[in-house]
Amino acid sequence: MTICTHQRQCLFEADHVRESVANSWQQITRYKSGEFLALDEYVVMPNHFHGILILKDGYADLQKEGSTAHLVGTTIGTFKSLVTKRVRALLKMGDTPFPVWQRGYYDRVVRNEREYHAIQKYIQENPQRWAEDRDNLDRLIAKMNHHP
Repeated sequence: MTICTHQRQCLFEADHVRESVANSWQQITRYKSGEFLALDEYVVMPNHFHGILILKDGYADLQKEGSTAHLVGTTIGTFKSLVTKRVRALLKMGDTPFPVWQRGYYDRVVRNEREYHAIQKYIQENPQRWAEDRDNLDRLIAKMNHHP
């Protein structure tokens, strides 16, 4: 999953802001539906976020209440909302309607071990590629599905 900041502004450059975003991600399993999710590799970049969410075996029970897409969408929405509040506070924006995130998010269903390990590696190496990242991010997003 990839989420970009509004107009790809570098809002997460400062260490304390990046740490707050990471902390928000780590809290996902505390959300209402978090019992069905496990967190995997993630990275907070200056203008975007990559993370792997793993659906646990018991998530099939959610099919009675709603779809897997709903579970993921709701979880990402909660994450984005929490980050928005924290970033506005840390950057001293208060309650001004300053957008932190682009609308929606991008995701890709991982279909096999090879793809899973390639995505993990991409996320791990993303900080080292920051200088050329804009092109890499565009290519990655082109392979993903956008959820408005």
